[in-house]
Amino acid sequence: RERLLQTLIETRRRGGKVVFDNNYRPRLWASVEAARAAYERVLAEVDIALLTEDDERALFGYVDSEQVFAAYPEIEELVLKRGADACLIRCQGERFCVSAIKVEKVVDTTAAGDSFSAAYLAGRLKGSSPEQAALAGHRLASRVIQVPGALIPRG
Repeated sequence: RERLLQTLIETRRRGGKVVFDNNYRPRLWASVEAARAAYERVLAEVDIALLTEDDERALFGYVDSEQVFAAYPEIEELVLKRGADACLIRCQGERFCVSAIKVEKVVDTTAAGDSFSAAYLAGRLKGSSPEQAALAGHRLASRVIQVPGALIPRG
């Protein structure tokens, strides 16, 4: 963990962007306190954070989006993923709310959040606005949850 943190710090020092997509799994940590301390150290070094309401609640006890946004004023671009609900974004002081895409039949939510994050970041790297990137994220996630497993079949 120390090596990772030092790499993040060095990356930013050299002008690189650091992205963090949280994925709290309690059984992988000795305690919630240990996880919280590690997350806090990493979050202090990121430019873009892709967080989930559930993880923020479990780790820090935040009960709403305002608490999450208030907790990280230094993060340049913060995306709060909220499952089937609209995602909330703060980017360079502006706030956006981008509705999720409703799906008639959800088969499996495995990789929905990861799919959203991948499409969001791909969009931002290509120059899309935060809103356009979030819509792309919702589109991909809505496709992923309609099939079993984490991969959309080809064709």
